[in-house]
Amino acid sequence: MRSYVNIPKTINCRFCKTCGARPVIELAPEGLYVVKCPNDDGHYQTRMGLIDIDDWNRNNTVNVVPETEFDHQYLFK
Repeated sequence: MRSYVNIPKTINCRFCKTCGARPVIELAPEGLYVVKCPNDDGHYQTRMGLIDIDDWNRNNTVNVVPETEFDHQYLFK
C-alpha cells in the first residue's frame, strides 16, 4: 500500500527545487497531511496540517537574482 497520494495534474504545483520531482501528499501522524517531495524526506516539505499547496509553491521557487553588473561594450565614433 502506498503511503502517499499523487496530486492531480490539474492542480498547479511547482516541482521540487532540489530534484525536480512533482510533489505528493502524505498522511502524517494524527490524521494530518504533508505536501512533500517523493524522492527524499530531506527536501522541503510543508508543516503537518491541511494540504497546503500554496506553501509548497512559495517555498519551491528558485529565486533568481538579476545580475546588475554586465560586461558592457561601448561603441565610440
